[in-house]
Amino acid sequence: MHNCSPMASIALGRSLMATALLANGRDEGENLQMRIQGTGPIGTIITEASSALTCRGMVGYPSADAASVPELVGMNEAATLRLTRTHPFWKRPYTGTIALRCGEIAEDVVQYLAMSEQTPASMGLSVEWDAEAGCVKAAEGWLVTLLPGWEETEVAVVETNIKTFPNMDTSGSSRPDAICQHMMRELRGEFQAEQTPTFRCPCSKSRLATAVMMLGKEEVLNIIEEKENVEAKCDWCGTPHVLTPEEEISVGGQGHVIILGAGLVGSLCAVVLLQKGFKVHLFERYQDIRSIPSAGRSINLSVTSRGLRAIKALGGTLYSDIIANLTTKVMGRIIHMPDGKAIFQRYGKDNTEHNYSVSRLDLNKFLLNAAADAGAELHFDHGLLESSDFLTGGSIGSCLHFKRGTGFLKVHADCPVIACDGAGSRVRYALRRCGLTEFTEDLLTRGYKEVLFPKPEEGREFGATGEHGEACDGRLGLHIWPRGDHMLMALANRDGSFTGTIYMDNQGEEEAFAAFTDTPEGRAKCSQFCEKYYSDAIPHVGGLESLVNQIVKNPTGILGTVRATKWTSQGKVLLIGDSCHAMVPFFGQGCNCGFEDTLWLSKLIDSYCCDAGKVSAEKCTGENFAACFAAVEAERKPSADAICEMALENFLEMRDKTGDVKFQVLKKVENRLENVFPDKFRSRYAMVCYGGEGNVSYANAKDLGIVQASILEKLWDSSGGIAPEQVNSIELDEAEKLIDQLLVPRQKELGIDLSTIKH
Repeated sequence: MHNCSPMASIALGRSLMATALLANGRDEGENLQMRIQGTGPIGTIITEASSALTCRGMVGYPSADAASVPELVGMNEAATLRLTRTHPFWKRPYTGTIALRCGEIAEDVVQYLAMSEQTPASMGLSVEWDAEAGCVKAAEGWLVTLLPGWEETEVAVVETNIKTFPNMDTSGSSRPDAICQHMMRELRGEFQAEQTPTFRCPCSKSRLATAVMMLGKEEVLNIIEEKENVEAKCDWCGTPHVLTPEEEISVGGQGHVIILGAGLVGSLCAVVLLQKGFKVHLFERYQDIRSIPSAGRSINLSVTSRGLRAIKALGGTLYSDIIANLTTKVMGRIIHMPDGKAIFQRYGKDNTEHNYSVSRLDLNKFLLNAAADAGAELHFDHGLLESSDFLTGGSIGSCLHFKRGTGFLKVHADCPVIACDGAGSRVRYALRRCGLTEFTEDLLTRGYKEVLFPKPEEGREFGATGEHGEACDGRLGLHIWPRGDHMLMALANRDGSFTGTIYMDNQGEEEAFAAFTDTPEGRAKCSQFCEKYYSDAIPHVGGLESLVNQIVKNPTGILGTVRATKWTSQGKVLLIGDSCHAMVPFFGQGCNCGFEDTLWLSKLIDSYCCDAGKVSAEKCTGENFAACFAAVEAERKPSADAICEMALENFLEMRDKTGDVKFQVLKKVENRLENVFPDKFRSRYAMVCYGGEGNVSYANAKDLGIVQASILEKLWDSSGGIAPEQVNSIELDEAEKLIDQLLVPRQKELGIDLSTIKH
């Protein structure tokens, strides 16, 4: 493949073998790259391997030759070995660098493990060159690392086995089990698994297009303008690739709108605008999700009446079809305490108020079908580039650059653009590059992993029995196991199973995802952790092995908050949904907030660009769209900022406070007050989830929630504490007095109508 000289082949083979040994047993999705840089004739040696043992490698000068590998590498004070570990869900790569010790590679890797990872190890690498055939005849290698818990006598036995290890079997026969047996001779051990390394180079025209995107705005524009072919040859595998720019088109005109992103918010926005008579062009980065089979499970998406009002406003059967065919009721939290108690906390004031659990994928398919049926022009596999230009002349119009397949597409947009392209919005990045907005992306140090709970057997449902308060069927609750620094949650699916999610620190040596690797040591730590904190959940997940398997093998998700300073630029573009206010999922309002964005866009576009709810060509001016978009931002941004903050607060509430007795009692007091005084006291949770009308915005719910929390604290203090059995006998006269003094004046000041809070 690389036409390497004999010694270059040996050097590359040893490096590939070492990298594969280091990658074996790592977390699923993890990749390692080893870079050996000396001053010898071979230049740089780079090898890569994944946890699945797909490998590739290259050298700077394949034809270089020498009498030995150290001479080929070139040893001096500047010679280094650098190891880089990456994972799609890590915020940044982990890199360690050491000075080369001898250039033999195996000894250098052992030194790296000792210095950078504090891991005692021994390694052997051997590559046999067949001079007659002019190729590698055979290769083998081994890595032995010392884990905690070994006795000194056992270590001495392993050291003896290493010293007596025989030379490679030059017949080329495979002997991984024989190597293991020799290293564990006189010790107890079992051959655990066998994995075959394979060569794989992920180079493609699409990757070449991605690389071209990184050249910068001017270079990309030159390629698009001049319609130049881009030719490149992969240094890893030698495959040539040719990138041919594609055509240039114009889209738009009066009454046209481009929507970027065909997720939940983009699809609903398309339906809303199509109903008004707009011509909608919907561009999506990925493939058509309707071609992806449904898994029949919830993806932890909660929808409430606040968000569903946008769908209700469309009329017809959309709302009723979604509720009847896609959702499962969720009445409240079922809190599983460490002592085994299950306590129910109602969401609303009574059974008329509840949330819905729904599959994100199924809801997205449903809304996308509705958009297609209404006449949306759909364009899939169109990835917007950050080089897109929103500084074109006039108050409307832009120039959009897409990566489409193996080429580029330039779209002259003579109409407004509504960006619904999610937390990683390329529109947002393009606007920042144009100097039109700034934004922050704040990631939590905690992540999450999905855990499937199979459908419980008859008689093994895990609801709240009512022994410690109200009863609730396990199928109708959001199950929470709050454990301080971590928690487990589960939501019901329509098929009777539950989708669970475990949240905890990403990094750490003990109780963190990084510690729970798919190795004997990592699995043992995970088992101890699960038995210590989640013993009552284990039977419902299918047993300890099932829970451990899912934690150590499932990918880790990212949690974070996006805040943008500006959502609009004249009548050219408007950001809505996660593209400008992505939030952590702990209030279940990400989707609902995005849906409410579309509802306000619908109301305001009626005012500025429509007559009697239908698009008016005469009113579809740049100035009117600019005024409309500015009004959307003014109305929605304070509420988006508020719910982002409340979502973070709710994370702490669910993780730390739901298991606190005082918190549980005050929740019961809160529920009693909103049932006794519904016209002047509603819980913050009810205002957030079931509000939206009557000026009950997220921002106002946050404001009133602070006042209400102070009232509950005053009631607690004046009573000297409240026992669970005393909730129904609290002084209602004192409570009403506090409400009238502290809460009602603020409600009047904000123009709040609590009667609009309803399911």
